[in-house]
Amino acid sequence: MNRIKMALTLAGVTTVGLLVFLFMYSSDSAVPRQGDVSCRLDTIRTQQNFDKEAFAGTWYATMNKMSESSIISIILRFYDIKIKLTLNSDGNYKILATGAGFYGYYCPVGEGVAQVIEQSQSERMTAELDTRLGRMLGAKPFWVLKTDYTSYALIYSCWEVTADGRCSPDSTYAGVMQRDKNVMLAPSVLEYFKEACVEEDELTTINHYNYCNTE
Repeated sequence: MNRIKMALTLAGVTTVGLLVFLFMYSSDSAVPRQGDVSCRLDTIRTQQNFDKEAFAGTWYATMNKMSESSIISIILRFYDIKIKLTLNSDGNYKILATGAGFYGYYCPVGEGVAQVIEQSQSERMTAELDTRLGRMLGAKPFWVLKTDYTSYALIYSCWEVTADGRCSPDSTYAGVMQRDKNVMLAPSVLEYFKEACVEEDELTTINHYNYCNTE
């Protein structure tokens, strides 16, 4: 019972789902892996001619970039993360995210909104979940770097921009969403992350055990 109570307490202060890629506290001090790319935010390519209607629907979070030294990542192991995006009449998305954490002791649900800031760049949104932590952190960038709408989407978020226009390594977040969690992602797809200074070996797999079956 104590473990269950502890899990329920954690559920009240953490958030899951779509922003699991984004809402992880990081304490790394690594230098960006720049290679031959500039890593400047104004040079990062995002999905052109973004189709908001085609992007709506159900996605499964399958990979994310977060700090292994993160307190949250040590305590919690998220899995079975499912995201449903509903396009509203105002052109923004309603978010419904479900997922399991703390080794299966709870299956929380988070609701929120992904809001388009400029219609000319509708693939660059902000997202916020209506949970205690989500409200405390506020809306965070939610960029769609690349998607084919039917199988995968690469997500990016920068929380802090450096003086030279790059994203601070401590504040760089990324994730992969897929329509079918059981399909292997082609390695070439992850190459798009390099322009945002995110390497494949920085991504962690999010497992799906079908623990959470909420609709």
